[in-house]
Amino acid sequence: MPDFALERELERELEREANGAGGGIVIGIDEAGRGPWAGPVVAAAVWLDPGRCPQVLVERLDDSKRLSAARRAELHAALLDCAARGIAALGIGSAPVAEIDALNILEASLRAMARAAADLERNSGRAPGAGERFSNPTLGATLERIAESGTDALYRGEFAAAIADHAKATGGLLPRRDLAEHRCDWVRPISVDYRGWTLHEIPPN
Repeated sequence: MPDFALERELERELEREANGAGGGIVIGIDEAGRGPWAGPVVAAAVWLDPGRCPQVLVERLDDSKRLSAARRAELHAALLDCAARGIAALGIGSAPVAEIDALNILEASLRAMARAAADLERNSGRAPGAGERFSNPTLGATLERIAESGTDALYRGEFAAAIADHAKATGGLLPRRDLAEHRCDWVRPISVDYRGWTLHEIPPN
């Protein structure tokens, strides 16, 4: 149960290290997927505002393995509502199978956690400042995987499974079979010249 005792102590320690200038926030982060023989490792990062955290989360939030499916769904909805109202921020990061093979499971897990923390910052409701560098490491890792493995990674591999699972969980209608049967058509792009530049775009279909 989140009584925030550890978080408050860590925040005080961070503030002391910053000489009272404010040491930032404390987030919770964990991974899933290190046990299976195959499949990506996924990490989630969460921040909750201790002063505004609703009682339902304080009283019921626990290790997911101790919760029923119905209770997990209830708390998930509460977390999403908190995120929409600025009371919480959520981030997801992952490391694909190719990255695990190239590095090792520990390093891949740490990278997934770092990506989750970066994703949490993007989802915190704060827009990037002027001149601030914005990165999306999760998207970068996804594109690298597609570049290495071709379209099979997207339409038949781990990403297809993730897309289909997300669609099913959110009431969508996109099974893995449809992704596997997808075919791309090469078409001539439309174009227009504008102020010395030629702009190309895929035509409507």
